[in-house]
Amino acid sequence: MTGSGGPRTCRHSTRTGPSASSSPTPPSLRPARFSSWAAAPGAWPATLLARELPADARYLGADISGTMTCLSRARLHGFGRRAQVIRADGTMRFPVADGGWDRFLAVYVFDLLSAQEARAAVAEASRLLRPGGLLCAVSLAPGTTPVTRLVSRAWAAVWRRAPGLVGGCRPISLRPFLGGWHVEHHALVSAWGLTSEVVIAAR
Repeated sequence: MTGSGGPRTCRHSTRTGPSASSSPTPPSLRPARFSSWAAAPGAWPATLLARELPADARYLGADISGTMTCLSRARLHGFGRRAQVIRADGTMRFPVADGGWDRFLAVYVFDLLSAQEARAAVAEASRLLRPGGLLCAVSLAPGTTPVTRLVSRAWAAVWRRAPGLVGGCRPISLRPFLGGWHVEHHALVSAWGLTSEVVIAAR
């Protein structure tokens, strides 16, 4: 995500990253309706809709970038009404009713946001999700080993001086933003010196 006060797109916001898995989606994680920030360029929503989710599953994505919105729409065009991508208006709010969604996905998004924006994003997830719905988030995270701690500290130092050099992203911890949520899954996964935090939390 880019710009202040709303959704932004980072150069790594849509990568599968070190947390990626090729294993099938468990039945408990197969929603009928799911939404996400930073939809661009539509690759992983397309994979989920084509390979992992039931035929009645629906997807709503939002991105503030007009170019990325168009790329996502083109990638997901073949899914018809099952997939919709909207141009975000600079706020954290989706133009949909409360409580109608099963999953809210944020893949490498929170590491772009200020603390205030992150809290707003979590609040929006809470608004969108039905009771029992899940927030599923992946973020760049502080390292946990000597090597990954060195990499994350260096990354954070560059971010403080010149955020654009690292795509506006920096290592953060997700759990402090999830007060009142029940964390059902939490993992820290490292690859190529970078650490990702993976959280699945119930509303």
